[in-house]
Amino acid sequence: MTDQAKTSTGHHHWSTYGVLTAVVLPLLAIGASIVVGIITANAKARASAVVVEQRAAQQASAPVDAAPVDRCLVGLWRLHPADAPDSIVMDGAVAVPKAAATGAITMRFGGDGRGSVEFAYQLTGKRTDDGTRMEQTLLGHNEFTYRVDGDMVTLAQVSEQSNMTTTVDGRQVDRREIVWTWWLSSRYVCSPTHLTTEDATESVRFERV
Repeated sequence: MTDQAKTSTGHHHWSTYGVLTAVVLPLLAIGASIVVGIITANAKARASAVVVEQRAAQQASAPVDAAPVDRCLVGLWRLHPADAPDSIVMDGAVAVPKAAATGAITMRFGGDGRGSVEFAYQLTGKRTDDGTRMEQTLLGHNEFTYRVDGDMVTLAQVSEQSNMTTTVDGRQVDRREIVWTWWLSSRYVCSPTHLTTEDATESVRFERV
């Protein structure tokens, strides 16, 4: 009667296995859901990052949006020697007038509205005050975008990757970026072999290379 009474009360004795099953399995299910959620979120984040990188690369390589281009300008132009720098200037003063020049300064206009100025130019001479030997070297390139409107060409510089280095008797005394503000907006005349630009202060001539 005693066992029957205990059975009739409806109370069951849980085994250790039963307790573990009832507690651990739901926790495992919750943990698995969290892990899956984290993996899914990470995958989505990586996919979004890839899309952003692809779009940035496409924008960087895409032509300048509908920039008007004069096909005559497209190509490589060398600054005319008569209009190239011919004096070594230091601290705002001419240290060596009429220095010997080697190399060239060139401009490249692309058909996509982009271009660059290339510096590979050196001036050499002796100071007028003490006779020391000086060299001033321009190296590197600056990139720009450009637009044409009638007889006007307007440039917008996008990067500076050029330097001007000055030495005295072989010892470097100065090095600085070439801040290029050369005819950022000028009238121009272009022919198959020559290009001339003019602003309020000067005219500059180029020869097609």
